[in-house]
Amino acid sequence: MAKISKDKVKEIAYLSRIEISEADLSRYQVELSKILDYVETIQKVDTEKVIPTAQTTGLIDVWRDDKKQVSKLTRDKILSNVPNKKEGYIKVKSVLE
Repeated sequence: MAKISKDKVKEIAYLSRIEISEADLSRYQVELSKILDYVETIQKVDTEKVIPTAQTTGLIDVWRDDKKQVSKLTRDKILSNVPNKKEGYIKVKSVLE
């Protein structure tokens, strides 16, 4: 059984930006160890003769053509749902410095 230390669980939680209480540490330690055990089991499977595949349904990508459409909404109707507007436009926070 691949045993994960509590420090490793804390590290994984930190990197994942997840806050874990001390009470949950032991639970996650056991669960993550079980996951790693399962991965080890899967890695032992002989896949030498298995043909790689990206999907199994046989479906082909279906795309629709982009079509220009005139909106049924008026500018006033759109702006009535906007929290911040200025001179007839939607005002958003600056994304560039």
